[in-house]
Amino acid sequence: MEIIFDLILRTEKFDSKTWGDFLNIKSSLIQPTRYGYTEPLKLKIETDNNSAEDIIALYDHYLSIIFRGKKKFWFSASANSLGLLMCGGGIELKEKELSKVAELIDFMQLFAQNDQLLYGYFCIRPEYDALHKVVKGSSYGWKGVSMWDFMDFLPGLHWYTIVGNDLAEAIGRDKFKNLKEVQYTLDNEQAIAFHLDNKLSDWEDNRIKLKQLEAQIGEHYFWGKEKAPETYAHPDSYKEFLKSFNRF
Repeated sequence: MEIIFDLILRTEKFDSKTWGDFLNIKSSLIQPTRYGYTEPLKLKIETDNNSAEDIIALYDHYLSIIFRGKKKFWFSASANSLGLLMCGGGIELKEKELSKVAELIDFMQLFAQNDQLLYGYFCIRPEYDALHKVVKGSSYGWKGVSMWDFMDFLPGLHWYTIVGNDLAEAIGRDKFKNLKEVQYTLDNEQAIAFHLDNKLSDWEDNRIKLKQLEAQIGEHYFWGKEKAPETYAHPDSYKEFLKSFNRF
């Protein structure tokens, strides 16, 4: 089963030492073995500290990095002209490995430091496609996941969602802290994170619950295929906050 994860970070706040934390994560699932800034990845990750130093230096130079590893794991991060560090990845897990989902949560929450995290989520591929894949005739594309989209609205809630403090404050922190049928995994000055009580693989049931949660928070903040474009947007204060970022 393929798991998709996305993170949106603030480039100017990003601490490159986060890559060292990433390499040191104790996980039986996320085990990167190679890295680079363009495919094919030729640099091998070693067990000594030299790899961490080299990875940090490479990212600092290019503001971009790609990892690949076991279980078809991949993760990329690339800064853009809007001041956003767009990160995305995936991993292939067997059904029995879904019981270790806490390891994926730990990975996501590594990035909740230094006021760098804006928004993030992970879910199974069928959920991701149902929420973001837009088909027109014989072609298709993705909506709600680009840097331009994030400047205007939220991509929606997913099985696991992590919300940066600035966004939580703009919408109303209490709206995120009092959700029903979720388990909270983080609540501090950096972010609020939660996931559905349902299993990660129960997409048909999860679809209904996610809509209910968006309604509790304010469905007019979230993208949706069935919605007219003028019916969802960030709070004005958060739009201005995003526009204030240093551009690269």
